[in-house]
Amino acid sequence: MHTLLQKKYARQPSKSSAPVRDNFAFSGQSRAVSNILRQGQSTGAVIQRLPFDPTNPEQRHPGSTLPYREATELVECIRIMGEENRDYCRQEVLGEAPPQPTHVNIPGISTPQPFGTRANAAGATNLRAGGVNVVFLPDAVSADPAMANRAQTSFSISAYNINYQASGGRITSFTGPGATTITIVTTYGGGVSAASTSGYGRGTTTADVQAGNTSLGFHEGRHGLDFMQFLNANPFPQFSGAIGMSVQAFEQAMQAYATARQQFNDDMDRFSETNTDCVGTTIDQFNAANGQHTTICQQQP
Repeated sequence: MHTLLQKKYARQPSKSSAPVRDNFAFSGQSRAVSNILRQGQSTGAVIQRLPFDPTNPEQRHPGSTLPYREATELVECIRIMGEENRDYCRQEVLGEAPPQPTHVNIPGISTPQPFGTRANAAGATNLRAGGVNVVFLPDAVSADPAMANRAQTSFSISAYNINYQASGGRITSFTGPGATTITIVTTYGGGVSAASTSGYGRGTTTADVQAGNTSLGFHEGRHGLDFMQFLNANPFPQFSGAIGMSVQAFEQAMQAYATARQQFNDDMDRFSETNTDCVGTTIDQFNAANGQHTTICQQQP
């Protein structure tokens, strides 16, 4: 649960005014880059790309070490043009094609959706991940007093039912558990909205602040992305019961399935809590500043 008071109950290009340096030039650079670089001095910095993670919508470039000249030109271009024009600088300096987006923002849903996703008439989206159906509902607003100044992004796993028939102590037929659907929704309580400021976790990290990603909507959207990441990496439990099993073994399989579903639920929730609530200003630090002692981020997975 994530709030403006986020209490957890037990997510035109700017130009430099620096003086022009005489005889500032780099060989082999594009005319556009030359014009940009003549507006400011080189920092002489060398940068290295991070390892590429195709599942991370915030990282769009594969990793490698840049040659000195290219690295210097790129750093200087970004310094002069501003971080918001990073992709333009990469295209001009490195010749990279503009990056293809991995996710798209759909109006009314805080969580970015995989690129190409379209909302249905009801404003919801339907996806597949981890062998289950995933539904993102439009953001909701709650008038419940318990939700005042709070927001939460939650998921629910559809109910299931297993019935069997047996003869001579052996299973002769059974139905269930059926297809699984996981529904995800972000709810905003009174006093907050997606535009409010995140009080802890994502939205408060140094990188988030530098990128201007400090809203409550951004925080809540990270929870939704966490859920999808977890589902893609951890297939949903499968029921192991089969015709011909003894009744005792079949019922043990039923219990094991129930236990596995609950563990999956807990692990998915904890995964998002760790990634989105326990970074930057953590939820525990935020709660302590507001007179509440919690040890959420100190729990062992």
